[in-house]
Formats: sequence, C-alpha cells, structure tokens
Amino acid sequence: MSRIENGLVVADKAIYELLLQRLNIDLHQHTENQEQINEQSELIWEKIILHRPLTSKEYEKIIAYPKTEYIDEIQLKYAIVLCCYFLFDNKMMEAEKLLEKIMPFIDWESNRITQMYILTIGNYYLKTEQYAELINMNQQFDVEQYYKNGKSFEYAYCLYNLAFAYNREYQNQEALNYIEAASNVFTHYYAPLFQLNLYLMNAVILNSLYQFEKAIKEYEASLDLVEHVVDLQTPNQMSSIYNNLGYCYECQELFEQAIENYEKSLIFECQSLTVVNYIRTLYRHNNLEKMKQMIECFKDLSFQKRHEKYQFEVLSFISNEKIEQLSLKALEEKTLCYFEQQKYYSLILFYAPLFAELYRTLLTYEQASNCYERAFMASEKVRIIMSS
Repeated sequence: MSRIENGLVVADKAIYELLLQRLNIDLHQHTENQEQINEQSELIWEKIILHRPLTSKEYEKIIAYPKTEYIDEIQLKYAIVLCCYFLFDNKMMEAEKLLEKIMPFIDWESNRITQMYILTIGNYYLKTEQYAELINMNQQFDVEQYYKNGKSFEYAYCLYNLAFAYNREYQNQEALNYIEAASNVFTHYYAPLFQLNLYLMNAVILNSLYQFEKAIKEYEASLDLVEHVVDLQTPNQMSSIYNNLGYCYECQELFEQAIENYEKSLIFECQSLTVVNYIRTLYRHNNLEKMKQMIECFKDLSFQKRHEKYQFEVLSFISNEKIEQLSLKALEEKTLCYFEQQKYYSLILFYAPLFAELYRTLLTYEQASNCYERAFMASEKVRIIMSS
C-alpha cells in the first residue's frame, strides 16, 4: 500500500485483488454482493413509490442495512429508501432525522442518488405543505433535467409533485404545464393509483383555472378508472373523488349538484374536509335548517386540519340566532390571521366578506370595512401571483 501511495507501483484491478486477498476479501464476490444489495434496494424503492406494501423481510433489509461512521453510495441509497418509506408511512419525525443526515451528501450530479433524493425531498415538502420550498428547489436546480434519461415513471412522478406545489401556490398555469407533461411521460399502466392521481390533480388545476367542463371530464375519467380497477375501489378514494367533484360544482354556484356529490362522498367515508364543504354549501344555498342539523350531527367530529376546524367554528357561530360583537371579533381575528399566515387566499375571499356582512348587521361598519379590505388584499395577491 505504501508503494502505491508513493507512486512506485501503479494500482490496477489485479493489484487491488492481491491486497484484498491478504485481508481475506474476495473482490469478485464482494462486487457481486454489492450489485445484489443494490438491486434489492431498487426493488424495494419501486414498491414504496408505487404504494405497494413491503414484506417483513424487505422492511428488515432497509432497517438493518449496516450503519458505519462513513457513508458509501449503497448506504446512502438505503438511507433514502428508508426515508421515503417513513414518509409514506407518515412517520415524519423519523423521516426528518434521516433527511438531515442525507442532505450533506447530495452532490446534485446527474446520478441515481440525486434522482431518488429529489423524489423523496419532494414528497417531504408536499407532506409538510412546504410548497414554496419545492418550487424554489426546482428553480435553483431545474430538477426535471435529472430524469430526462431516467425511468419514465419517476420522471412523471417528479412532474406531478411540481404540479401539486405550483397549484397550491396559485401558479395554476405553471401547474397545468407540469401535469400535462407528467401525463405525456407516464406510460406505466400497471400503476393505476398514479394514473388516478394524475386525473384528479389535472381536474383540481383545471377547476382553479375556471375550466369547469374539462375538470368534470377528468373527474369522470377517474370514476371510470376506479370502476375498472378493484384495488382502487376504497371508501377513501371514492369519498375524495366525490368531494372534489362537489367542490367543482360549488365553485360554479351549482349548489344542488354540489350538495348531492358531498352527500355521496360522506356515504363512502366521513372525511372532515367534506363535512366542512357540505355545511358551507348548505349555507350558501340558504338551506339553514339542514345546515343547523348537520352542525349538530358533526359537533363532536375531530378535524384533521386547523382550517377545517376554524371553518366549522365560523359556520356554527353564524347558525346561532344571537351574534355578539366581542365573540365575532375574536373568531374573525383567529380565523383570518391563520388563513393569511398559511396563504389560504381562497378561504379569505369567502370568509372575510362573510365576517364583513356579520359586522354590518351589528352596525359596526369600520370592522366590516377592515374585512372587505382583507379580502381585497387577498385577491390582489392572487392576481399578482397568477400574472407573474
């Protein structure tokens, strides 16, 4: 080894084989083992991103892969695979700890590690609603370039994640470009769940662009796909589709069709978002008696997200015959401040004018004016984002 270091001997494969033999290491066998381990990691990775359950042995392999003080390429790959598994299993703390260890070793070269990392960090940003961070990463690194010569499904997956993020940041034309590109790239028809996600994401984006007829066609395509794929016929999937379809009709102020689809959604599964959408639409349709009944029916429901909880509180508040100014002010500040903090502009555009009308009934016109101003500011922010 000292001769190699001093330049007296040129190291080639044969020299290294001799050195390793002295350490009782068979280079050929070691290489074969590494290739086999690498292939196993790829198979497990593919199952995870296709939302297919791992066997206990596969899970043990990614958990038990040797950890050393240094990190080689195989170990880094297994760490990314495990991190992705944690994300899909909603073990966010474990995923975040692994990401912190992985990030310093990503060199952003066009290699397999970078491809796998992009999908994993993309899923993390979507799971944690850090949409701007994913967009910033894309603008900095142009992430889709890493997949041009890679696997078509992963390329489509990357484009889908970008479409999702741009839609949540109100950059809907950009989102539409990415979801159309994802649909064109996607050729793996053995992944019906991903095809369903493409239909639904496309519909959501078209709905945001007020292209309602096209959006409804995408929802109909998703229902047709579910009808022909038994594995997709879950209460959760059916509930989500009908909820989204209901929202599409609500955006068009076709309240009867919206209510009908929300009710279908709730038959399949009682999702808290659908409950809020349903009660809000009953209010908009002036069906106040049914609205009060549903508020009473779902008063003990556990809401998954704060914006759902706050909406339910507002709708419950306005269903009361007596409205007190102090209670109204406290609810308005809590609700609109949170919506503004989270950039939920569509919710501000609905609830700020609603609060304003409540203040008007109490003859507190200054507070009403402030709420209208908040709605105007939200609309301006959306206009600026969409025109940029």
